[in-house]
Amino acid sequence: MLNTSEIALRIKKIMDYRKLNSASFAELINVPRSAISHILSERNKPSLEFVLKIEAAFPEVDLQWLLHGYGKYPKTVVNPSISSESIKVDELEEPKPRVQKSILNIESVDVKNVTSTKKEIVKIVIFYKDQSFECFES
Repeated sequence: MLNTSEIALRIKKIMDYRKLNSASFAELINVPRSAISHILSERNKPSLEFVLKIEAAFPEVDLQWLLHGYGKYPKTVVNPSISSESIKVDELEEPKPRVQKSILNIESVDVKNVTSTKKEIVKIVIFYKDQSFECFES
């Protein structure tokens, strides 16, 4: 289960890192300012749509970090005034231990279209009709 108070703290960390107040943060992710206030005060829980808007607006945010605290923030250093310019940095926070993920069941795979390159799958995100999702990492 997600700890919404910790998610609120991580959202606040994003805002502090980018030097944003609630109004400017809300404008960047295209939500009402009251939505930010209600989530930060833990009155409301962030929806999947809200979380995905944060990920889309801030390329340095890793979903695993935002939702569970795994990994680091920022995953890249981004100049807040020029969002397309990023520089990789060493890990800023110690990662929390990962929990055991369930095994992804795949009924069939079309192997004709799979090429033998040396690419490795890093992350698979599955979105369900009920707006929930699961994230699997290697």
